[in-house]
Amino acid sequence: MHFGCNHNKTITNSAQVLTSPSNQGPRMPTQHFYLIIFTCAVVYLLVPLRSLSGNRAPTIGLPSMPGVGVSLTASYGVVALRKDDGTFEDVGCIESDEEYAKMIERLSAPEAQHPSPPYNTMDELWEDWPRQLLRSARKRIGLAASGDVAVLSRMLQQVLDLQPADPRIVLRANPVIISYPALYGLPQEDIADAAEYLGLSLLKGNHHYQPHSIVAAYAGHGLGLCDNYRDMETCRQEGLDLPVRQVLLVEYTEHALFLHAMVMREAYELLNRDTAIFTDFSLSHIEAPRRADKIGQAVRQFLQEKYKNVGLPDRFTAIMTGSKIRKEVTEAIEKAAKDLGCDVEILNGEPEYIAARGAAELAWRSLERVALAGEL
Repeated sequence: MHFGCNHNKTITNSAQVLTSPSNQGPRMPTQHFYLIIFTCAVVYLLVPLRSLSGNRAPTIGLPSMPGVGVSLTASYGVVALRKDDGTFEDVGCIESDEEYAKMIERLSAPEAQHPSPPYNTMDELWEDWPRQLLRSARKRIGLAASGDVAVLSRMLQQVLDLQPADPRIVLRANPVIISYPALYGLPQEDIADAAEYLGLSLLKGNHHYQPHSIVAAYAGHGLGLCDNYRDMETCRQEGLDLPVRQVLLVEYTEHALFLHAMVMREAYELLNRDTAIFTDFSLSHIEAPRRADKIGQAVRQFLQEKYKNVGLPDRFTAIMTGSKIRKEVTEAIEKAAKDLGCDVEILNGEPEYIAARGAAELAWRSLERVALAGEL
């Protein structure tokens, strides 16, 4: 056959080349060579470098470290400390710039959602692979993992540059927990990468992920917290005995309204992508006296949609965050609950800082557990 003749001829010519160096010419790389190079490049880009700053053990500069909690919202970022005596210090607030505000609004749209770690299926992993390659390449050359991560990093840097009352405390030198709003296009990895870009040490607590605002605010009100926090296993067992609540987060600022509903027991971040959320950025265009009615209508419609297949709960807990909550806003939420035939418990203490305080509480508990293990 012709194929066999070509095969024999190739063998003969190869022998001639070995015995006659003068006949050697340039040899073209094979497909296997290109495959090996491509595989090495993929592994190099996908396996992240270990950041000395991002993975270092926390360094103690004081006899005891406070828990540092950050809360990012639609229009500002705040930071709070949890001290050993159980008190909190609300360190300060940074208003967002226009770029940050526009990013939050864009990421709130359902079409902004995309696969991200941790993946639910192999299909998600493969679909996200090109994006992960680009993120890894940017990080290799010293850039933020994405444009959104760069914007988040700038906000976090400004928040953590604020100075607590004790001048010896440098916020950026302490491990932190960062809470953030539940948005379709804002995955956990963006928060982690923003922290890594700034060289921050993130604490995981018993939740393993940075908490959404609803989890941090829940903890800020002292809910979902175990007594024996120094032992993770015991803490989890205690959590099983805590009451189950239907929780609605109402984050209200002059610029936006965020609603996020979850069934909660522990202050525990599960990274559930099937999240019930609602966003409205039209509040700034509505006269102040009418905003309360707008919020009440949004709450009623949101809860009707969330529970349409399972029935409305007899009672739910509404946690208020964001701007100082006016009485007419809480009254509008109470009216919405009454119209639905539900009782409502409204928690509106320290709405601007409550999520940051909850993140700080989770951070402090994590530090206590790490110190007990002798890792500090």
